[in-house]
Amino acid sequence: MPTETQECMQNDAEAAFTKLFLTPEGRANPYPLYHQLRATAPVHHAKMGMSLLSRYDDCRVAMRDPRLGKDHAPSASRRHRAGPWFRVQCARSTPTM
Repeated sequence: MPTETQECMQNDAEAAFTKLFLTPEGRANPYPLYHQLRATAPVHHAKMGMSLLSRYDDCRVAMRDPRLGKDHAPSASRRHRAGPWFRVQCARSTPTM
């Protein structure tokens, strides 16, 4: 059970997250909101079902973690009811390292 302070910080982080992504003001000047998120919830799990990392080091680690990647071809195929041609084209366009 979260404490009252933790719940207050979570509410502040959710408000900053919502303002950042859902208001023109937040998109026009996101930096104070990023600062607020770093201070209250550096790793914020939003009610919309996504997570937001606001610290450079956390982002750097996440970008290099293969568990956080996504293979978009299968989900795109299901979403657009595409046949094998689409899957082949996606496979061919996937960059190789």
